[in-house]
Amino acid sequence: MGTNSIEVVSACPCGNGNYASCCQPYHTAKAYPETAEQLMRSRYSAYALRQVTYLYDTTHPSSRHSGLKEAIVSWADSATFVNLTIRGTKAGTKKDKTGTVDFIATYAEAGVMKQRQENSLFEKVKKRWYYVGSVA
Repeated sequence: MGTNSIEVVSACPCGNGNYASCCQPYHTAKAYPETAEQLMRSRYSAYALRQVTYLYDTTHPSSRHSGLKEAIVSWADSATFVNLTIRGTKAGTKKDKTGTVDFIATYAEAGVMKQRQENSLFEKVKKRWYYVGSVA
């Protein structure tokens, strides 16, 4: 008789498969996102899982400020992330140096459902994508 094994597959917070094969390799530095959308999804998952160091490290150096880590912790601790909807992307492919991702993040804060809609700018520096900020 063999032993029974149970494989635990947990859904990735970004909604794009299971965590182990989606965002976890990025969070553990076993791989790096190849596109702006992959970075956006991994950052959403990082907020949901409170991966503060990952969020800080994937923020473009020009966008980092002295209170950034505290701001990340504050928002991640106050929100429960429910859903990510990617509305569209512009550039941000493997061959691009910049790209934008338009998204809606749905979350609960103090028991109230909220949405954050943003068109985010990403920039590739030395083959790694970074979040720069929101664009109008």
